[in-house]
Amino acid sequence: YACRVDNFIGDSVFLQNASPFDDVKKHYSKGSQERIMLMVFMLASIFNEINLLKKGLHDMDKKGRVKKLIDTAQIDINFRAGMEIGTALIGPLGSRKRKIVTAIGKAVNNASRLESSGIQEGIHISETIMAILKDAYITRDTGTIQRVLCDANNIKEPGKHDGLSFFDCYKKVFGLRENIITQRTNISYKEFSKDITYLIKCIPDS
Repeated sequence: YACRVDNFIGDSVFLQNASPFDDVKKHYSKGSQERIMLMVFMLASIFNEINLLKKGLHDMDKKGRVKKLIDTAQIDINFRAGMEIGTALIGPLGSRKRKIVTAIGKAVNNASRLESSGIQEGIHISETIMAILKDAYITRDTGTIQRVLCDANNIKEPGKHDGLSFFDCYKKVFGLRENIITQRTNISYKEFSKDITYLIKCIPDS
């Protein structure tokens, strides 16, 4: 999905899709719409993989060991995501002994707060991202998404998803029906607050 694992922080994973990490061999840079679509597709894919593990249906765990552990311990594996777009300072940070390339800035902080105030099995997004996704389409110009969708679904005909709006394509790929977006109001967490945010559904109903 052309996204980068920036860091592991406790039980969280910091992911990003930023131009400094684009593959120079591709000879083109992805636009904001495609970056956001790729991130949503990736997060939903991860959530669906975890859901299969929880149910004992994943090919990587054919003996259902994860499900047995969950049943035995009588606890669940909960997961959620927060997502924001914006500028950030990207570069090597830390001490001489331990230095990592990471991103810092308001957008990074907002994404973290959106995750913290999110809901299980959903992607919590800002109004800015929602406005971009509403007008996003799968086209010939979104080449990375075209390739990912073809690989994931064993499609040998590039362009099959051309002309589909992002949300129509998203529902088709993950087997989701209507009402995949929930508007939330007056969200707050510590010093973070938003009048309106949105939650994207990732897991199809059983």
